[in-house]
This record gives sequence, C-alpha cells and structure tokens, in this order.
Amino acid sequence: MGLYELHKTKPDILVHVFGQDWDPEKPWPFPVKLHGVMAEADLADLYRACDIGLALSATNYNIASIGMMGCRLPVVDISNESTRATFKPRPQEIAKTLARVIDDPKERKTRADLAFDWVTGHTYEDIAASFADFMRAELERNHALSARPGSVKPARDSKTPFAI
Repeated sequence: MGLYELHKTKPDILVHVFGQDWDPEKPWPFPVKLHGVMAEADLADLYRACDIGLALSATNYNIASIGMMGCRLPVVDISNESTRATFKPRPQEIAKTLARVIDDPKERKTRADLAFDWVTGHTYEDIAASFADFMRAELERNHALSARPGSVKPARDSKTPFAI
C-alpha cells in the first residue's frame, strides 16, 4: 500500500522485489521488476544498484535491512516497537517518508553513511543476541516464562549461528 501511495506522486519509480518466486502473470499497481530468490552476491549487487531500500517485517526485525546498510543503501524502516516487536504503519506515512528520502540526496547520503557506520560496528551474533535479549525481557515482563524459569538462555552464551 505504501508503494502504491508513492506511485501516485512518483509514477516513474521502479520497485525491485526479491525474496520469493512471484507469479510474473499477476499485475502490480506500480512498475516492478521481480527478482525472486537471489544469491547473496547478486542481492548485494542489487542493493548497490538501487537508490533506497524498504524492508518491513510484521513479525520481527528484517535482516535484509542489515545487508542493505552494509552496501551503503539508505534504508527506510518503521521507527517504533515494530522493528523490536510489532508494527502498524500507515501506507501514506511510508509513501511520504520514501518520497522525502528520494527527493533529498543529502538525506539519502546521511542515512546511508549512518547505517553503514552502525552495521560495520556489529556482527550478526551481536544483533541476534540483542534481539534475543529483547524478546526474553519482554517474555519475562509479561510473565510468559514464569512457568518454566530459565527456559530461555541468554543469546550471548550461545554458539548457535545467527538464525531468527
């Protein structure tokens, strides 16, 4: 919906979509290039070829944002509890933010530089541990772990590779 709203004011924007095999016969309400599932190197090339990234998740923090930041792609994301838990963005707000960043090269560069600086200072393990710590604290705060104390171990003690 947010991209449709953006299309109303910026009809020449091409949206690149990746991550699953989309039906190429189904119409989209804006210009789109479907990439499907991509290899890591190809995805990095796509990020470097784009002007702005939009990576929203209704369930948890979207790891695609980290890859985008690592490729110096400015990212628009939801800035509230959504990237930490759940979100309810309004399409008009997403469109306005995207349009503002598209229209302002200085803001795009600032976002890209700040994101790159942040992501290069963290590892996937750090990010996973922060997310796991947040989720454990929320579960404890809501007494969801009270029936089984100690059932969730701190992520920082884990040798498990990053997976959410």
